[in-house]
Amino acid sequence: MRQYLRRLERNGLPARHVIAIFPVAVAYGIIALGRALLPPFKTFHARTMQNLDAVEATRTRFDKRAGSGRLLDRTGGVAPFLDMIMERRGTSSRNKTGAP
Repeated sequence: MRQYLRRLERNGLPARHVIAIFPVAVAYGIIALGRALLPPFKTFHARTMQNLDAVEATRTRFDKRAGSGRLLDRTGGVAPFLDMIMERRGTSSRNKTGAP
């Protein structure tokens, strides 16, 4: 998750704020460039929710073909976004495999 957030930060989507407490905490907030992406992400989220069973079935078939039982790309693209949606539903491939 940290690597994914850092990649997003590098692309100017969220801003990272270190909170000087012990232990150190970090907070992220969406900046203007990131807010500009909310409409397409909302559309993507709605489409995924409308087709959640089909998305999960496709992911399962892919994972079986890959032989690993989980998606290969966890660091970029839409895979982490899909994982967030699936985790909210409780059907993420991460939950099924016990992977972090």
